[in-house]
Amino acid sequence: MKTISIFLALLNSLTSVLLLMYTLSPENVRNDIPFWLAAKVVAGLFVILAGMLTWMDCIRPMNAKHMALCVLLLIMLGVASTTWVVQLGIIRGDMLNTLLVYGCSITIQGITSLIGLMGVPREVNSL
Repeated sequence: MKTISIFLALLNSLTSVLLLMYTLSPENVRNDIPFWLAAKVVAGLFVILAGMLTWMDCIRPMNAKHMALCVLLLIMLGVASTTWVVQLGIIRGDMLNTLLVYGCSITIQGITSLIGLMGVPREVNSL
């Protein structure tokens, strides 16, 4: 499970970088609502941070509480984005398949990280 989690962390982080570049393009910044723009940027940065933590955790075990919180937030973000895409598909009639796959990928990364986290004994005082 750890290998799948690490692979998905890489893919999701790279996809987040591409989505952030698109989101922060001058045309998007000019036409988007500021709150919605900030929410997309924060979500993208969180996915990148979670990917970095997953990679760092395979090198040196991180604090189990911090990793568990990060993984649970990642699962919630993945489920929320998948639900949002399905809702948009129902309302508008066009399904954004790329974002649907991305949301599912984030959810699977979180689940595999959680399963990997449960199987590894950790020190309570590790950083």
